[in-house]
Parts: sequence; C-alpha cells; structure tokens
Amino acid sequence: MGANCASNGQACAQGGSQQSPRTPKGEEDDVSRLTMWEQDVEAVKEEAAKRQQRREQEAAARQARIEAAEMAAEEGRRGKEVSGAAKTKTKPEKAGKEGKTKEAPASKNGVPVAEAEMPKAEERTKEPAQEPTASETLASPTLASPTLLDSAKAQAVDGVVQKEIEEVRKTVADMSLLRYLLEVKIVSAKNVPAEEKQQFAVGLARCDNAVKFRTKTAATREKAVWNQASKLQIAHGDFLTFRVQDKDSEDPMAFIARANLDFDRMLPAGFEDELELEDTRGNKAAGSVLKVRVRVHGARVATGQE
Repeated sequence: MGANCASNGQACAQGGSQQSPRTPKGEEDDVSRLTMWEQDVEAVKEEAAKRQQRREQEAAARQARIEAAEMAAEEGRRGKEVSGAAKTKTKPEKAGKEGKTKEAPASKNGVPVAEAEMPKAEERTKEPAQEPTASETLASPTLASPTLLDSAKAQAVDGVVQKEIEEVRKTVADMSLLRYLLEVKIVSAKNVPAEEKQQFAVGLARCDNAVKFRTKTAATREKAVWNQASKLQIAHGDFLTFRVQDKDSEDPMAFIARANLDFDRMLPAGFEDELELEDTRGNKAAGSVLKVRVRVHGARVATGQE
C-alpha cells in the first residue's frame, strides 16, 4: 500500500510538474514582446505626426505663395493707378501752357509777327485731341473695375498653383498616384433639350460614376442660370460628367442631356467655357450648351490605401 502511495505520489508529482506556473523566463518574453509592440505603436504615431506636420507646413507655404502673388497683383494695380493719375494730371498743365502760347501778342518789340507764322499757330489750335493709348486706358483708375481686378488676382493665384502642380509631378514616377483638388462651378445653360415646362437640375460626377453634387431646380429651357460650385478630387486622367436631370429623378445615372470635360482641357490651367450638350441618343442639339468653370486648387500624391 505504501508502494502504491509512493507510486501514486510520484504520478501526482509528475502531473503537478506538467501544470506548474509560468517560469520567469516566459514572463520576461511576454514583457519584451509587449514593450516592442508599444514601441512600434509609438513609432507609428510619431510617423503620423511627422506626416501631418509636413502637410501643415506645405499648406502654409502654399498659402504664403498665394498671398505673395495676390500682393504682387495688388501692387501692380496700384502702380497702374498712380501712373494713370500722373498722366491725367499732366495733360491739363500741358493744355494750360499751350493756351498761354496762343495768347501771346501778335508783335514783338513793336515788330509785327510774320504773317506766315499765324497759320501755323491756328493749325496748332485746331489739332484734334489724341486718343488715349492702350497703356493709358489700362492705367486709368476709372477703368479698373472689380471684375478685372478679380480676374488678375485669379490668374496670379492660378499661376502659383500650376507651378506647384509641376513640382509635385516631378516627385512621382507613377502619375496614377496624383490627386487634384478642383472647384467646379456650374454657371448656366442654353436651349436645354427638355420637355415643355419640365423642371431640371445639373448633376456633377467624376467619370461615369454616380452624381455627387446637383444644382437647384430650373424651368427655363432657353436660359437657365445657377452659378453654383462644388469641390471634388479627381485622379490623373479622370474626366468630369455633367448630367441634366429631371428634378424628380432619383437615379444618379439618369439624364436628359449631358456633357463631358476631358482631363487635358482643365488641367493644369483650369477651364471656363461652354460645353455642347448631347441628348439620350448621343446627338448634339443645335445651340444646346452648358457653361462651366473649373479652378485647380492643388495636387498631392495619394497613399497606397487610396
């Protein structure tokens, strides 16, 4: 019986050794793996923070360049205004001197002026006023309308953006990774091929995808005006699709008429013009156009997950 107990005790001891608690070495391995995992997480967070900081620095630099271009355009406008004002002020002084010359006495030291000189003086008084030159017209502050100033400022900003896009393009070998941020304004439409009294709107889509933005409803086929804008991102080589849709249509792919704007027509300088509309059969109706404006706000390189 003692032998059985001994044998049983030995078996119990063996069984107990199989269920013994974890050794300090195993716990150290777990702690080491946990520490490494925490370090990896911190490294990922640090890298993400650096990327965010770089994005913010690039955005700040881009904004600084845009502001510098706007200031240059404003200084150029002011210089033209000052030049125009100086020229306008010079003309009355010149006219005053000519008037004094014309009022000079007809004799000098008691000797009559030669009769041959009198017709020349009369011819000078009859000379027509010269038309202002193109430079004087542009420099005149009275002709510097807000529309022209806004256009000049927009051109300066667009020039900065174009340079940035070219710089971004030089950094990548695969153009499919490029993404462009656009501001698309749907301005107006003429002679829309809709039915009588049919109300419609214009939807904007990237390529042949579903419509993501739609204008307000219009009912005048001959002339409809919206002036509504939306921002979207496109990839290199994408095109824009404009779909004229019935106001009650719930199908984002349906259209009464549509027009496409190819990538090369709007990048990198933007686009502002009329597009010919085609009906559901693909036929272009005479005089049926859609006016749009596309401004390019920048470009970036997409990550592998996009």
